[in-house]
Amino acid sequence: MIEKLTGQTWDKALRQRLIDPLGLRHTVTLPEEAILLSAAVGHQAPAGEEPRPVTTFLLPRSIGPAGLITASTADVLAFARLHLTRGLGPQDNRLLSEDSATAMTERHADVPNKHAFGDSWGLGWMRFDWDGRLVIGHDGGTVGQFAYLRIVPELDLAVTCSPTAAALWTSTRSCSGPVRRNRRYCLAPPVSPPAQPIDVDAAPYIGAYERPAAASRSSRATRVCVSAPS
Repeated sequence: MIEKLTGQTWDKALRQRLIDPLGLRHTVTLPEEAILLSAAVGHQAPAGEEPRPVTTFLLPRSIGPAGLITASTADVLAFARLHLTRGLGPQDNRLLSEDSATAMTERHADVPNKHAFGDSWGLGWMRFDWDGRLVIGHDGGTVGQFAYLRIVPELDLAVTCSPTAAALWTSTRSCSGPVRRNRRYCLAPPVSPPAQPIDVDAAPYIGAYERPAAASRSSRATRVCVSAPS
């Protein structure tokens, strides 16, 4: 749709409308640009083995908007600042209308599984309700790499973690620390079993479940087994 409306490739439209106006010097979309930035290579760990570099550096260009942006942590935070200021660039130049910035954070669709991708979706943003406080963000994964972004408008705070930092992000989620004006903020804790086990009839769900599609990407299928309690 971007290419149809602008008459440009997605890469050029992104650079003209966001990357250059925001002064993002380490944000690119093409492999010939990424190689000049000493970009990190993704790693995967086959079962029982040490992590090793992936054999595919980037996703196919045909799905560029889904995961071909290579950016430094500082550039991701500069992008987050655009949304904390409701559309203002680094020189107070308006790059996004305030109405559009607001609409992006508003609830547009609920998410049935609130432990997977947020409580609800805005326009592009995942939405979270953490103790009554609105948090927006987005996660992403390519071949052996992951990135995470959370924005807390009420605190004027943004946190990002990338690129191969799933374990670090998981540990960070349970931490708290001082932030602006001596307030303390704690990221939502990871999902864990209840202290008191739930009494439920698991008989209808006993069996093995596989996701074969995952095998083509990681050389192993995702397998979940449900068994009766002993």
